[in-house]
Amino acid sequence: MSKKLGAYDIKELKLLIRRDLLSFMYTSLQHDGYRYAALADGVVTGTSMSGAAAMNFMKLTAIAAGKTVDEKEIYKAMAREYLGSLSQQLSSQGFVNRDINHQEAWEFHKRFSRNLDSVPMPGP
Repeated sequence: MSKKLGAYDIKELKLLIRRDLLSFMYTSLQHDGYRYAALADGVVTGTSMSGAAAMNFMKLTAIAAGKTVDEKEIYKAMAREYLGSLSQQLSSQGFVNRDINHQEAWEFHKRFSRNLDSVPMPGP
């Protein structure tokens, strides 16, 4: 069961993103019962095979487009998308009391992919 989070909690989690403390943010969420955070933390810490495969795909796609991938910026953008999905509950009911479901995860991954050009990535 996930711990109920309020506006203050989400604000604090966003602050951790701004301070580049992504793993700490995900670990905090894991501790509070948010299981998607464990998957995301595995990507950020490099302990996830699926995360490594996804990052490799992005790197190869970027190379084909003549760009490079700034992994740190990708991780931060994805963390913002995850918190954005959780924040939808906050907007609709005044608190967050469950983790994202598969459809919400799919939606924010699609949103991230569409907005990939807005993620700072150095050119060649």
